[in-house]
Amino acid sequence: MTALAFLLISTNLFSQAVSDTTFHYRDKTIQVMDSLDEVRVKVSKNDSIGYVPVYEGIFAGEKEVETYTVGTDFNINTPFGSLLGRDGDKLRMRTHWQGMGAGFSFMMNTDLAYRPFMSGEIVLNPLEISSTFLDQFALITGIGVVYRDYALKKNLKMEKNNGVISFQKMETDIYSVNSLKQIEFICPLLFEWQPKLNLKHKLFLSGGVLFSYGADRAGMYVTREKDEDLIGRGIDVRIDNMDILGQVGFGDISLYVKYTPNSIFQPQKGPNFSQLSVGFMVYFNKK
Repeated sequence: MTALAFLLISTNLFSQAVSDTTFHYRDKTIQVMDSLDEVRVKVSKNDSIGYVPVYEGIFAGEKEVETYTVGTDFNINTPFGSLLGRDGDKLRMRTHWQGMGAGFSFMMNTDLAYRPFMSGEIVLNPLEISSTFLDQFALITGIGVVYRDYALKKNLKMEKNNGVISFQKMETDIYSVNSLKQIEFICPLLFEWQPKLNLKHKLFLSGGVLFSYGADRAGMYVTREKDEDLIGRGIDVRIDNMDILGQVGFGDISLYVKYTPNSIFQPQKGPNFSQLSVGFMVYFNKK
């Protein structure tokens, strides 16, 4: 009887000395381990690869030890669906690159006569690779292509002397169509922020640089005279270039502003001007 009483008393004291409680809140698991000497709190978040520890705290008298872990998520999105980062209908940060858009393109710091609101660009971004952290910030890269069309005045005639392109103004219009076109492949390096304003990841801001690559055959000078289209290639466009991009959006739509310090022509091969583009993007639904 004495041994049985001792066993019951020891079991009761042990149950009072150690308490282990686990409960779930949204996509997080919170585990509280309470003993006579310390209280330990551990928080894990349900990520695309399972539950990942994000916080652990140990509290013992005047001693406090806290450890934070930055939760990350790596995503690859293609036109055929998400290759990584897919987690069903769970609300998570969704980045913004994969999509399509259009806008106006303006020539800056030049006296080259063109029609600004007849000049524009079309953007298609098929591949997106991103890494999100803290469910609020992201680094983004991928692949895209942009098509630009600058509508020149119809009385401008292109000439090429000693390998240098220039445009001469004629007294009257000589073309029904007169434009400078270019295709570039682009690769971004962007930083995105989605402030937590109880908008369920709707509002976002992003910015960074776009590295572009083109070729002579991706630059064209197109005119139409007497119902006949004339296309001139090999106009010495830049092989590589760089744009500065900033955008603000809500949901799957954004307004972007893009500035290119350099002309589309190679140095000393044609008119020198900077470029400014303003337009809208619509992003593919990745849910």
